[in-house]
Amino acid sequence: MDILNRSCKNTITSNIAIPDNIKRIFDKEFYINEYPEVKEYQYPPIYHYYLIGIRQNKFPNENEKLKSFNPDFYSNEYPGFKKTKLTPNEHYIQYGKSEGKFINLIDKMRPQASFINRYSSCKIIKNKILFENFNGNGFGCNPKYIALEIIKRKLPFELVWLTKNVKDKFFPKEIRLVDYDSDEALWEYATSKIWISNYRKYPHLRKGLLKRTGQIYIQTWHGSLGIKRLDADVEKFNVNTNKPWLEKSKYESSIWDFLIINSEFEKKILPDALWFDNEMKFFGHARNDIFFQDNTKFIKKVEEFYNINLNLKKIILYVPTFRDDYDLSWHNLDYQKVFYSLSIKFKSDFIFFVRFHPRYKNIRLIPNFNFILDVTDYPDIQELLSITDICITDYSSTIYDYILTRNPGFLYVPDIQKYQKIRGFYYPLSETPFTVSSDNDELILNINNFDLSNYKNKVEYFLKDKGCIEDGCASKRIVDFLVTITDNCH
Repeated sequence: MDILNRSCKNTITSNIAIPDNIKRIFDKEFYINEYPEVKEYQYPPIYHYYLIGIRQNKFPNENEKLKSFNPDFYSNEYPGFKKTKLTPNEHYIQYGKSEGKFINLIDKMRPQASFINRYSSCKIIKNKILFENFNGNGFGCNPKYIALEIIKRKLPFELVWLTKNVKDKFFPKEIRLVDYDSDEALWEYATSKIWISNYRKYPHLRKGLLKRTGQIYIQTWHGSLGIKRLDADVEKFNVNTNKPWLEKSKYESSIWDFLIINSEFEKKILPDALWFDNEMKFFGHARNDIFFQDNTKFIKKVEEFYNINLNLKKIILYVPTFRDDYDLSWHNLDYQKVFYSLSIKFKSDFIFFVRFHPRYKNIRLIPNFNFILDVTDYPDIQELLSITDICITDYSSTIYDYILTRNPGFLYVPDIQKYQKIRGFYYPLSETPFTVSSDNDELILNINNFDLSNYKNKVEYFLKDKGCIEDGCASKRIVDFLVTITDNCH
């Protein structure tokens, strides 16, 4: 038991007097924000600093912290700041502090030391599975469908989900929700036998997260047969100015125990692209099982969510991806012409769903037409894809999930030359089953000339060529595997 816990029993505040010079320099708000673990102690933070913090070289205020600023460390750690023409100190004060940048090597290592100190003795719970979806997003993607399979089988797992909205009504009652940004999230990580995620854990790594001996990290990723280059294969991501991101990404990949894939294509591409050299599991992607099920219930869910009646209308879904440079000049789709051309070509009554990437959620991009419905806020894109009759996208990997429906798809890529230069492709768009249009006139022409039989033949060839194994049973295979590896732990 440390001195503080012993002292607490003897009413610390009455038995220990804080010197005036300590009182003058101590900033309570700074100290709590800088060292959140202090919140766990049941006494004023100033006592923590006086009795423990000083010995641990903790800072009592912002000015004292800045005195230990190491400009050489900062310049080497964040070389990109040089583009601003500011000194290291100026950049940290103006930008680095709010971005959580480190000021010296000790500062960089402190979160991990804190994690080890707080959680290394915690017991790992053998049947506990921790789920995460895109940095705290809701109930979706591969983790959702793995969890649903576990619940369906009534398996004896404790299911925990990290989310930024712990009041989200779309989660099943069998899943316990924990605030993604809370200190409790780190405890859940430290005590879970299995981690299941579809994205990297940058925010929690920043807080000192370490994978403990005996824990298993299963990475499902979030794309299928995707055409756009990833991480290690994108030149602009791998420059010296991006050093912190590179270090975190490579470390994060190094702690994956298993990477779930759905094709020979992913087996070939993903290890190098994601710096992964452990074991791949040829299970298929759980989120794609939905395309082998009856979609009636999902139509009803969408109707209830938006309080609409589709009245047997068919659905067009436009779902463009984001741009790394956040440029919006590509957004020039002629919604009216496309809508009417599709209506005439397919002799159907349509509604036009539009879903933008979450990075654009605060930008109004969708025109106000009575045939358009903004579905950007719908919680699960897989459910939307499963009820979609015609999909239009650009470089989004969603269409390589949607392809399993065998329904028509079109690519609209007005900025293809620029995107090719910035991001790049693993294979030409012309090798996909989808027609490629660089302007609205070309898109209308491709709609008018669309041949369903020829398209379906191309789809089958494409899936066979990529070695895709999707068959609607991915969730079952993954959960069978979870049962096996947890049984072996007992």
